[in-house]
Amino acid sequence: MLVSGRMNAAIIKTLTNTLLALGFALGAGIVIGALLHRHRAVRDTLDPLFATYYAVPIFAFYPFFLVVFGLGDVPQILIAFMLGVVAVIVNTLNGLDRVPTVLLKTARTMRMSPLDTALRMTLPAAAPYILTGIKLAVAYAFIGVIGSEFIMSRGGIGYEISSHTRASTMRPCTR
Repeated sequence: MLVSGRMNAAIIKTLTNTLLALGFALGAGIVIGALLHRHRAVRDTLDPLFATYYAVPIFAFYPFFLVVFGLGDVPQILIAFMLGVVAVIVNTLNGLDRVPTVLLKTARTMRMSPLDTALRMTLPAAAPYILTGIKLAVAYAFIGVIGSEFIMSRGGIGYEISSHTRASTMRPCTR
């Protein structure tokens, strides 16, 4: 099927929606994580939400998104975004929490600007955790888009899998 090119449109549609959702999740997740790290009271308020976020089935919001945004790619992108953004936020917070204080003291001693401190000290120290969040967001974005295509879509890899599965279970027995 790949060699024949029949799946090219479905693959492109799924990859496009996944990359859009992933881009939004990464951008929003890193920024929100950095802001929450600076505002402890807001973070303490949202920590229980982050701890229980994946207990709520995100696909339960799909009917609402269909009503608000209609059929199309927007509900799929939103579902994938919602799945991925929390992983990025949580891992960004974990990474920023684990920046050694000696790095921050060194930056103050060297009279580095806040931007230099972030770019030369904080982000490199938090990078392994942020990259873990990015890896999780990639997986969650694919799951969100393909799962949404299973539910209600006229294209994409999830739709192709779903339609082929239905077609194969409806074939008459040839005995």
